[in-house]
Formats: sequence, C-alpha cells, structure tokens
Amino acid sequence: MKVIIPKVTDLQSTNITENLSDWDTGTTYDPGEKKYVLISDFDDLITNGDCFFNNFSTDGGEWAYNSTDTQYDCDGTQSVNSKLYQTIPTAKLIVGDQYLIQFEVAAYTAGNIAGYCAGTAGTNVSALGYYQQLVIASSTDLKIGVIADADFVGSISNISVKKTGTNVQRDIYESQQSQSGNFPPIDDYTNWIRISASNRWKMFDDYVSTQTENTKIIQTKVDSSRCDAVALFGVEGKDIRIILVENSANFYGTSSTSLTLEVGSKSLTASTTKQWEVGDLVEIESTVDNNDWMVGEVTAYDSGTGALIVNIDTFQGAGTFVSWCVRYVYQNEPYALYLSESTSWTTYFFTEVRFSASFSKTFPLSLNSSCRIVITGSDDQTVRCGHALVGGSRYLGKTLYGISAGIISYRIQETNKYGDTYLAPGKSAKELNFDFRVSNESKDQVYQIMTQLDGIPCAWDANNDGEISMIAAYGVYDDFTEIMNSLNDTLVSLEIQGLT
Repeated sequence: MKVIIPKVTDLQSTNITENLSDWDTGTTYDPGEKKYVLISDFDDLITNGDCFFNNFSTDGGEWAYNSTDTQYDCDGTQSVNSKLYQTIPTAKLIVGDQYLIQFEVAAYTAGNIAGYCAGTAGTNVSALGYYQQLVIASSTDLKIGVIADADFVGSISNISVKKTGTNVQRDIYESQQSQSGNFPPIDDYTNWIRISASNRWKMFDDYVSTQTENTKIIQTKVDSSRCDAVALFGVEGKDIRIILVENSANFYGTSSTSLTLEVGSKSLTASTTKQWEVGDLVEIESTVDNNDWMVGEVTAYDSGTGALIVNIDTFQGAGTFVSWCVRYVYQNEPYALYLSESTSWTTYFFTEVRFSASFSKTFPLSLNSSCRIVITGSDDQTVRCGHALVGGSRYLGKTLYGISAGIISYRIQETNKYGDTYLAPGKSAKELNFDFRVSNESKDQVYQIMTQLDGIPCAWDANNDGEISMIAAYGVYDDFTEIMNSLNDTLVSLEIQGLT
C-alpha cells in the first residue's frame, strides 16, 4: 500500500470558468450577494503580519511602531516612496511568480499606499479598509510588504504575502446584510458566510463532496515538480487522461508555425539545440489558450535548424494558431473509468453504466514538470471531480487480507413519539481499516512518515497490485499501531477516516 502526500496546488491552466466578481473593499453589498475572495494555500511569507510584534523593517524614520494598536504609523515626513517590509530568503521568492498581498489601512489621512513584492508595487489605494492585490515579482531585492508614496499619512496592519498560481484560488462568500468595507474571512458570520470554493477550485479543496462540474470535459494542468503520483476522488466521467510534460530548458521550446489542432503529421520550425529525439513524445500547446494542445511522436528533428516533424495522435480543442510551446512528454495515458463487473445479467443489460469514483497512478519523477488531467464524458454528460491531488508517493508496506472498507453516513434521522421518521440525506465518507506488513529495517521509517502525516489529508491506497476503488480513500488516519511480531517483520494496523 502507499500514501500520496499532496503538494500545494499550483494550477497552471483550466477550462473551468469563474463567473462571479472579486470582493472589493469600496463596494456596498446587499444581503444574499455572493462574491469571490482571493486565497492561497501557500505559506505566508510574512512573520506576524498582524503587527503584534515590532518585526518589520522601514525605509526611514517616518514609520513608527504603535504597540497600543499593533500597527505601523507613517507620519508623512518621507520625501520619496517609503517601504514597510520584511526580507525573505532567496529560495522563497522567484522572479516572475505571482504573489497575493493583503493589508489593512487602519488609519488614513493623505497620500497613497500599495502592496509591494520584490520590485513590483500593486495598485495605489487611498482609503480605510482591507485590500487584496496580485503582484508579479520582478526583481531580487527580496523585500515584501507595502510601499507608501511621498504624501502618505496613515497606519498599516494585517499584512500577508503568499505565493499564488497563475490561476488564483477563490472562495465564495455570501453577504449577510447591507454593508461595505468588511473583509469576508474575518467577519465570522456577522457580515459574510463562506459558501464553498469556486467551481474551479472545488476539486482542489479539502472535501470530496464539493465537486467541480462541467459539461463533457474537465481539463486542468498543475505543477507536478518533485512529484510522482496523482489521485482523484469523487469522479464522475467515462475516462481520464494523464499527460506529464517536462518544463526544463533542454526539453522545452517554442514555435511560431501556423498549425491546426488535428491528428496527422505536423511540420514546424521550433527551438534549436533541444534534446528531442526521434521516437519521443512531445506536447504542442497553444500559448493563446493552454487548453488547446496536441500530443504526438517525433519522427524527425534537426537540432541545428529547429525543423521538427510530429505525428499527432491526441489533441484537444479546435482552431489554427501561430504561437506554441513544445515540451517533452513523459507519459500520455488514457484510463477508462468503467466498472466492468455486474452482479447479474439484469444489471448488465438494463441498468445504467457505473464508473469508478477513485483513481490513482504513479508517474516519472522530475524536478520541473507539469501534469495535465483530462476527465471526459459523453456529449451531454455533466463531468464531476470531488478532489484531485498531485504529490509524492511513499510505499509503506504490503497490505494483508482482511481489509475492512465502509461508509460513514451523516444523514439526519429523527423519529418522534408517534413513530414518524424524518430522513434527510447527508454527506458520506469512506472508512478503511487494514493491516500491512513492513520489514523490521523499515519500521522506523514508516513510523516517522506517519508521525509527520498526523492531521494531514492524504490519498491512501491499500491496493498492492490491483486497482480496487473501494480501498482507496482521501482523508486522515485516526489510528496507527506498529507491532513487532517476529524477528523479520512488523505488523502495522491503520485506520483511515475519509473526508466528506
């Protein structure tokens, strides 16, 4: 059996659209109105951003720490732009990456202030309130925080800076009363209530029951660097295709040749000196829309001129484009989700086709790769995915016979004194109980892995060589016990509580 430890989702492309607008501090909202709030699952790069401690650096004496109100006050004596910032290690900031900056203007008199990240400032603001700004890091000064202009007089608190992907994560909040300026995540049911992740992000939240939905196809691409496995739960569709591509310079190129998305041989002029060889698979992806792509086998490549011929056998999208990215493909595999077994001839011929709801696969490990996940259905089918994760797999041991797999139901069932029963359907979660065996040489390693995973949702797959959906679950472990029962082996008992 193995466990897949998830990596924070860096969503690089998706065909799922976002329909609401983002929350804004200066807008008045009516009761029942829904808005997106930007969030990020990456670690906060700011230490004590609520300013509870005096741990920010300043460009000058115009900034002073106010311990009474736990904020930084700017008196306006600066003659040029002035930053309130922290400096972070080089390894934690990458030029060209996008960062989410949140801050509060707790007091305001004059001038402008904006979020700041590594040489780039956000949009100037000049009023009280909470602000969310997306900034692309453009230099390596390693300073993150806020930047005030020469006229700013006011106070700043609650600063947060987090990395975020190109496709920013969003949660849906519903306004509870007529209001403006109240930042949704901290209002705790008074002004806003969190409804769910957005449709795009439901398949990446911590729940299986919140499903991303789309007609016919769900298509996403996520960063899979330093990962070797993918797992999906709560899937409704006919098949899944996993495409793993390499992003390093030697295997990544571009092309400006006009090409139409279709099967067949394609001739193009691509980048020179790349390590593509005859027989390799490559993906040709449109830079206009990352959801338009082709995959095929290289039949010829001249590294000196860039002349490339690819026999396309798989594509998605339609149209003709002139700007492409070309990447080496490690894996391009389709997997059917049909459940072939039937309990009787009647169910085989007359009941609806059923599909596997859980899926996991390993793939080659790379330091710089992307994983494209394509879930398809019939033309009129609503395709769904409850949870998808890409991460690193850890083999723990060989699962033994005697696996117990069940369902925990959270339905509401109440019976009054007259015997009338009220039933309301609720969510459900998987529950797994099983034993597996490890060698005594590996027992300490398994113990350390389980210690680190306490309380962390992961994909747990009790299969040894098979692909039985019912013994794979997304959740946390409730009980873990190791018993050294022989000179050679250790028996491990594991109980998994699936998440709804």
